[in-house]
Amino acid sequence: MSNGVTIRLEGFDALLRALNRQPALARKLLTQVVERSTFNVATRARGIVPVDSGDLLHAIDSSARGLNGRVGINDGRSSGSKQSPSVYWKSVEFGTKYKAARPFFRPAAAAESTPFIDAARGIGPKLERDFS
Repeated sequence: MSNGVTIRLEGFDALLRALNRQPALARKLLTQVVERSTFNVATRARGIVPVDSGDLLHAIDSSARGLNGRVGINDGRSSGSKQSPSVYWKSVEFGTKYKAARPFFRPAAAAESTPFIDAARGIGPKLERDFS
């Protein structure tokens, strides 16, 4: 006579499949959050950048690949003998000895900080729905 216990788990294979899908789904959802936030920062920066010739405004660029997003100045957008925005944007953002700072990147990024965190946290319920 055996004193052992036999346990039969029904649905365990389905649970394992669902667990294996989670990293890919989480990455996909976070990629969407990064893409949206990157776009939002660039849009906000364009909305508050001081405009003289418009070169700096049109040079603000964004890109997202996977979990990495970048908002910056796309070099080479200026024309003629004008100075490239990639050279003078820092003077506008941080100021100089002679000119006060007129920040546009930092406020744009700060404004997107909370929405980004909220959106990243919001993927939890989506993962739970897929998990069930």
